[in-house]
Amino acid sequence: MKTYLAFLTSLVFISHVAWGELELEFNPNESSLKHPSLKSSETFESLHSSPPLRAQDPMHVRLVIDDFDMGSRLNHLGGSSGTWDKDPQNNDEECVEAIVYDPEHPETKNKVLRLHYDVDSPRGGYNGFWTSLSNLELKCFEEIRFRVKGDRQEGFTRSFKIELKNSSKIFSTYIYNIQDQWQEIVIPLKKFSCLPDSFQADELTIVFEDRVAKPRTGTLYFDDIALVGPQALFEEQKRLNRQETNEQVIEMLEMTNQELATFLQRKIFDYFLKEVDFPTGLIKDRSTSGSPISIAATGFGLVAYSLGEKHGWLSRPEAYQKILRILKTLNDNAAQEHGYFYHFLTPQRAKRWGNSEVSSMDTALLISGVLFAGEYFKGTEIESLAQKIYERVEWPWMSKNPQGLLFMEWTPERDFEGSAVWNMTAEEMMLYLLAMGSPTHPLPPSAWSQWKREWTQDQDLKFISDPNHSLFTQLYTQAFIDLRNQKEGDLNYWANAQKAVISNRNFCITHQNEHKGYGPWGWGLSASDGPQGYRAYGAQEKSQDGTLTPYAVIASLPLEPKIVLQTFRHMLYEQGEKIWGPYGPTSAYNVDKNWYSSEYVGIDEGIMILMIENFEDETVWKHMTAHPAIQRGMTRAKFHRDAARSM
Repeated sequence: MKTYLAFLTSLVFISHVAWGELELEFNPNESSLKHPSLKSSETFESLHSSPPLRAQDPMHVRLVIDDFDMGSRLNHLGGSSGTWDKDPQNNDEECVEAIVYDPEHPETKNKVLRLHYDVDSPRGGYNGFWTSLSNLELKCFEEIRFRVKGDRQEGFTRSFKIELKNSSKIFSTYIYNIQDQWQEIVIPLKKFSCLPDSFQADELTIVFEDRVAKPRTGTLYFDDIALVGPQALFEEQKRLNRQETNEQVIEMLEMTNQELATFLQRKIFDYFLKEVDFPTGLIKDRSTSGSPISIAATGFGLVAYSLGEKHGWLSRPEAYQKILRILKTLNDNAAQEHGYFYHFLTPQRAKRWGNSEVSSMDTALLISGVLFAGEYFKGTEIESLAQKIYERVEWPWMSKNPQGLLFMEWTPERDFEGSAVWNMTAEEMMLYLLAMGSPTHPLPPSAWSQWKREWTQDQDLKFISDPNHSLFTQLYTQAFIDLRNQKEGDLNYWANAQKAVISNRNFCITHQNEHKGYGPWGWGLSASDGPQGYRAYGAQEKSQDGTLTPYAVIASLPLEPKIVLQTFRHMLYEQGEKIWGPYGPTSAYNVDKNWYSSEYVGIDEGIMILMIENFEDETVWKHMTAHPAIQRGMTRAKFHRDAARSM
């Protein structure tokens, strides 16, 4: 399943997919053309450019997006779906979905989508239904097909719009003459005005508009939404994408270090352009279909858009509007408690995702991005909103324990029961600095000295670390705040992180006879996906299984530039297309188990963008470290200039 979905996310991974000879059906024992009432004569003639697809046609492939028989919001691509309204606060216009048995043929037990729309609003309205296409490349397809019928008792519009969209483009076409009996609609993709030959679509959307819908309230049924294309085109696309990926890897190996770093950063930036929840502007947790929103990934996204403007990847108005949209969602709609945000939020509405917890650390990553955006767009509405969101956080609310340390999480079901506290050396330094620097609800400076500094000795290296010696814990604070020339007591945290990177590499050199991927140019033990799921991998005997994380290597670039790019070149040379895809290096791989992730994680993508930027131009450090909140936090933590490193 993972390999299959990898293709749907990007044709870069198409070489690993085993295509069926006839149809891409998740339920191959049941034809998607189920009903005797479905006849070719009922097909909408003005759009019909080819005869209905026959099950025995060996020349075409049918990709069924959803036949609704699963009865869930997940489609057959693994992506979510649902209804949307122009204005969720306006009760005068809405679209209500239900998955029901076909009212015309209930005996078949065939489920269909029922949409009741209402666009009869005094302010004008539009709404509809969306289903995720998982960044699907459309060049392999020729047409969209679906079945539709109106409800003769409740009434229905005979016209509506179909859209194909991603984060930057929307292409649309109108459907007319809908009947009160099932008919198959066939839409050649060329009917979508100006649709390019190559387009990666994130959503297919059904749109009801007040200016088109007659009547303005009504009910329609939909079923068997599919894309159709020639088999030969799929095979050719597989070959071309394998060739393109290999050529790109070879090209990277020939780049200078500067060229490679710049190329990597731009490639990774695409994650924040495409893995976006459109209505809210917030960033998905990962590239898989149906992924929730991640507030931490959104924090990195705020920085990424600012850097995109700096490098010319976005115009200033584009970057400004993307950031403003996020901040307005965070300020007005996103689920939060005492200013802290839930770790994961639902697409479309930005409400709590399932049983997700309110997370102090993920809130800190988000707030860091919020403050950076405010500094980057100083003197604008972005700055004022950023300050408002920051000042709203009641940091002491999460420190209701004898030590005054911050809890990791809170849920409405359990309160703080069962939550650990941030009391050890890990990624939480930035959390405490933000909390102590708050102008409205600060944490007392005493909290800084309460968490333990646990020392470890690796040959001649002595440094503090988390128990797993996982590399990401050394990176998050350093990505936002410049600690190179700063000391707290006798400890320079930048020099400490450098030792942790060297130790991580040393561990892999020591264990290279046990794991095929380990060695001087095979290291990077950090929290990531793995063969058995997500784990906090680290340079400890019980915290690793041979899994390596390219993101942790690249994010160490400013710390140890001499070995980082050489290590990544080695990874590319050894693994090639297995670890490379549309957003740069994939999340992790394990040579021993022949396991290669095809996924991308938002926080991994974000930490790479920030650290490459700091290595090249120190942009993030300059803006963030100058912020008054960070200055206050560092003063209260008793940081002082490290004279030895300032010379």
